[in-house]
Amino acid sequence: MVKVSRQTAVVGLAVFLLALGNGSASQAEYWRKISGPVATFLQNSSGEYAIKLPDKDIYERLPDNARGETRWRKIGGPGAAFAVTKRKLYGLTPSRDAVYEYSGTPHQWRQVGGPARAIYAGDSGLFATHPDTGDLWAYNLNYYDPGQPRFHPGWTRIGGPGAMFAVGQHLQPYDYPRLFGLAPDKQSVWLYEHPMKWKRVGGPARRIMASGKALYALDPDTGSIFGWHVKLGDGPSRSEWVALGGPGVHFSTYTLAHGLYAVGLDHRVRKFDATEWPSGRWVVLGGSNSPRFDRVYVGPAFSVRARERGSKNLWALEPGNPPQRDRRPPSRPP
Repeated sequence: MVKVSRQTAVVGLAVFLLALGNGSASQAEYWRKISGPVATFLQNSSGEYAIKLPDKDIYERLPDNARGETRWRKIGGPGAAFAVTKRKLYGLTPSRDAVYEYSGTPHQWRQVGGPARAIYAGDSGLFATHPDTGDLWAYNLNYYDPGQPRFHPGWTRIGGPGAMFAVGQHLQPYDYPRLFGLAPDKQSVWLYEHPMKWKRVGGPARRIMASGKALYALDPDTGSIFGWHVKLGDGPSRSEWVALGGPGVHFSTYTLAHGLYAVGLDHRVRKFDATEWPSGRWVVLGGSNSPRFDRVYVGPAFSVRARERGSKNLWALEPGNPPQRDRRPPSRPP
């Protein structure tokens, strides 16, 4: 990041409480349990991955669509963190001394980096923070220098420390990363432009998330969510901060497209519908009789998964109506 002055005023992130709405989904859908307790879940175009409890090993989902069943296979041990790009899965060792890339074959991982404090990933690639300084480094970086597209294999330092970073969709035509950072004091939000060059785009925030070219941030006082460069209705993306909803238990986005999901204070999953002008609306997913959740995850083709509150079981949002169980009594032998 870059050095910034500490400010107490919210820049563009006005304190505005807008409760999450209670609109209902327009099509039939239901929740189906696909796993027992999980610590977290990730998905990309290559697969779905869960860190299961209580062992915290990482597993890959092997769905049997013909039979409507799910099988999981173990692909690796525990890690301090895991992250996914568009097609790759990465893990940081429990001791945070190395970054590994999953080969696609269970238990075969290739080391791609050394010690790191944290790792971040998305469509724009893989990023890691230095274990001592907190500086941000990019893996296999595309950038412009000077006026020509460049590719730097390996790791390149692109910024100073931050409280957290959010990875969005890469920018055409040369796959430059769309990347945001929250200053160490959480008093300002920054957009990456070039190695060691960042542009301020917002004020204080509790947390940031990226989706496509959009950025979302939680107000540090109220927990309400705001969007920057968000497209609402038929108009163009708006390059200012827009209030999108009130506080929630958890928010989630997908890096490849505009999409925002939340677990509301009632522990039901909602999707933000940005087609309505001027403020959009929140739509409940899976019906009012769905389980209650504490985490929501979204991936390719807007596939939605959620972790159940209490049990930590993993559920998938499926289209259509839930299959009917045969409730007839068993037939008697002749």
